[in-house]
Amino acid sequence: MVNSSEVRRDENTHAELARSHGSRLQPRKTFGSDDASDELTYLQVTLQDHSSQTASKAGRTSLTNVARGSASFLPIAWVHVPKCGSTFFNALVNLPGAVAFGRSNFTAGVDFVGMLAALDDDIAANAFILELNDLCLDGFARWGPDDDWVPDMGVYDAARDVTFLEGPWPLIGDHSGIGGVYHSKVKGHGFIMLRQPEQRIISGYNDEFHSWPSWHHGRLPVNMEEYAKAVSGCAVKMMVRPGFAAGRSMGKGAPCGDLLASTDTETAQAIVALRSGFLFVGIQDEWDTSICLLHKMFGGACHASEFSNAHPNSNSSGEPYDTSDLNGFLDEHDGLLYSAAVQIFKSNVQKYDASASGCQECFQLAGKDD
Repeated sequence: MVNSSEVRRDENTHAELARSHGSRLQPRKTFGSDDASDELTYLQVTLQDHSSQTASKAGRTSLTNVARGSASFLPIAWVHVPKCGSTFFNALVNLPGAVAFGRSNFTAGVDFVGMLAALDDDIAANAFILELNDLCLDGFARWGPDDDWVPDMGVYDAARDVTFLEGPWPLIGDHSGIGGVYHSKVKGHGFIMLRQPEQRIISGYNDEFHSWPSWHHGRLPVNMEEYAKAVSGCAVKMMVRPGFAAGRSMGKGAPCGDLLASTDTETAQAIVALRSGFLFVGIQDEWDTSICLLHKMFGGACHASEFSNAHPNSNSSGEPYDTSDLNGFLDEHDGLLYSAAVQIFKSNVQKYDASASGCQECFQLAGKDD
């Protein structure tokens, strides 16, 4: 059993983490005496917080010590949290060995996400995604109800009360949970972009209410605050729960709009998974640096298509969203996960010299002037 002084010390660690990354979160409550497993899980997270910088300086962060330009990181297990950057796919395909360009008409640097977004016809879009599936067959991990699926029209999964739609593996638009496949498919191969939670929520609201559980409500949200409460904890839920989701993910079974709120234990588990199972953690709010860091860690050339906003909202802007419509609502669970992600990101930026000067070669190759 963890003693009370250890728990209090861990509360202070969390408070400092929250302050350092501007998450505006309050210190976690002390776990009750009957919550031994919760205490141990949370202590496991905070112990990793204490040791991460020391391990990094000593060169002992095993998951990020991947030889630059090697293919040991394959297959890529991309966990695509909604509104954290579909364009990330354009960068992942340019990593060495990720796709078989030699057996297609495509070449490195193609704006795949932009090409897909420009297709208005569902048949053409499905055909394009099938072509991408073939291109990414060996370089990307995929998962689903039976770990190797292509959903068919009208196939009903009684255990989860979900009907799968017709079409190929969604790939770019896959927002499924990895709770059931973390150990078998993701751990040691995970790649993820995360975003400041309230900014992610507002972006989703502006993108036709992405992940809103319309199957349950039978209507659209009455305001942004209601929407925020429904989709909060999205990244945490995706990390620890199963559930198929694609496109705007408004159907039953999609983890982001799951009616059950994230828990403290799930948040702790998600942070442990992020630290122990993901090779790359990028920050959408630091996009250019994240793309540069990706190539510094795993090789491959930078391309202009990796820096474009290939799937913008109709009313998006380059500036942070005004959060006043949230009426003070904060996504505390995703806020903790985001804080851990920023810590990992900053450590790797320093380790791999993804500074402004260190990224000049990447930016020049991509034709970026700033």
